[in-house]
Amino acid sequence: MEGNSTAGSFTPLQQFSVADLVVIVTYFSLNLAVGIWSSCRVNRNTVSGYFLAGRDMAWWPIGASLFASSEGSGLFIGLAGTGAAGGIAVTGFEWNATYALLALAWVFVPVYISSGIVTMPEYLQRRFGGERIRMYLSGLSLLLSIFTKISTDLYSGALFVQVCLGWNLYLSTVLMLLVTGLYTIAGGLVAVIYTDALQTLIMVLGAIVLAVKAFNAIGGYSNLEEAYLKAVPSKIVPNTTCHLPRADAMHLFRDPISGDLPWTGMTFGLSIMATWYWCTDQVIVQRSLSARSLSHAKAGSILASYLKMLPLFVIIMPGMISRVLFPDAVACVDPEECTRVCGAAVGCSNIAYPKLVVELMPSGLRGLMIAVMMAALMSSLTSIFNSSSTLFTMDIWRRMRPGASERELLMVGSCGITLGGAFPRSPPSTPWTAHHRDTWMAPVQLPQVAGRQLKDSQPCETPLSPLSGPGSAASTPLSCCASIFSAMLTLPSPLSAPRKRGIGGKMGIQVIIFGQVRDSGS
Repeated sequence: MEGNSTAGSFTPLQQFSVADLVVIVTYFSLNLAVGIWSSCRVNRNTVSGYFLAGRDMAWWPIGASLFASSEGSGLFIGLAGTGAAGGIAVTGFEWNATYALLALAWVFVPVYISSGIVTMPEYLQRRFGGERIRMYLSGLSLLLSIFTKISTDLYSGALFVQVCLGWNLYLSTVLMLLVTGLYTIAGGLVAVIYTDALQTLIMVLGAIVLAVKAFNAIGGYSNLEEAYLKAVPSKIVPNTTCHLPRADAMHLFRDPISGDLPWTGMTFGLSIMATWYWCTDQVIVQRSLSARSLSHAKAGSILASYLKMLPLFVIIMPGMISRVLFPDAVACVDPEECTRVCGAAVGCSNIAYPKLVVELMPSGLRGLMIAVMMAALMSSLTSIFNSSSTLFTMDIWRRMRPGASERELLMVGSCGITLGGAFPRSPPSTPWTAHHRDTWMAPVQLPQVAGRQLKDSQPCETPLSPLSGPGSAASTPLSCCASIFSAMLTLPSPLSAPRKRGIGGKMGIQVIIFGQVRDSGS
């Protein structure tokens, strides 16, 4: 649909000055210097050195990398846009991570470290036996990385550059792929983690500066709720209420029936999926595996837990303030008006954060915020590239070539990073927001979604995300069936087979408890 296209050129909201460009060039130069310096700190000519940073990382870069890996440009766009559209309830996605990160450090990491694994599919093979489950999970993880994580991060980052600088969306995407791919290939995980630490510092400082200026623009935090409830666009669709802000915008826990993000889903459904992401996803676990000791892995998770509390104040609330300051643009509901403002007929909440940047930040600081968004994009992309190449090299390539040397594995890992970034999906035609992660809560939200589908749609209502509707709910049992089917095809683990032990043929089995092989007699 032409009205929803955002792939063309876009007139920038402000002209950037020489000071802005100097700040951006300085950021990229500093990023390159840190990447080169960190690459020299560890021997990258070994599998452990390249993929696990030599298992010698301290707690502070691990914690910063855990935060930066998850806080990509998609979250700056999505969280701020969802905050502008519906309030603070989306904070649950971030705060839920604090508990999952502690579970990662105290429950899961000791198991992974004692197992001596490099990838999560490798752990499944060691725990349950069989090659097929390892290959299945590796292939699935690679596909999901390319078609979900990489594509959405690229789109949101390119959208920010398009809104601020007026560059073509696809040109921005290609340039960002080139920049992020270069030092990820050259430096391995150690370069990714140290540059993530730098980018976390830039992200936090820049976001705090913008948040302070945004709150000053509306007279402080005490005025936020009142001002937000009055943020109504001048051009509305008659006989509808969808232009009005939600009355429960400042509620973190919302009604399980009428709430857009019900507390039941945010508490139960999201907790389960947050455990999956933070405790078993290769991107996250790989950072903890690089720690020099279990104590450093735990301290890194604690640091990341504290950092995950910040987005409410430096991303989501500034998104709400953007709606207060620019209601006709950010809160538009008329399709023609929205198409004129941002090129998307279904709404312009996605431009909440970049709009705030270009309108509030003075010369020089606008360049800093561009650097912040580039930092967010690059940190998430490099983490995904590195972890995807690890999965491909250690699980798939080694299966195809069991006798591969370390040099060959390192070359394949470098090529895998290149291929991982070469096939991003085309940008979506509708705005991307943090609601895409509602897939995680589909089983909890199914009655609510079904009820909405039975009602007559209002002309200005934003359509349900394709990832949060009945289709995603149906995908949950399908995924369960696929997992069960795959498990049935997997041969029993040789570790669980009975064997004779001792005089008289006493039987026993070997089991793995916390990653260690132990005998248990019967």
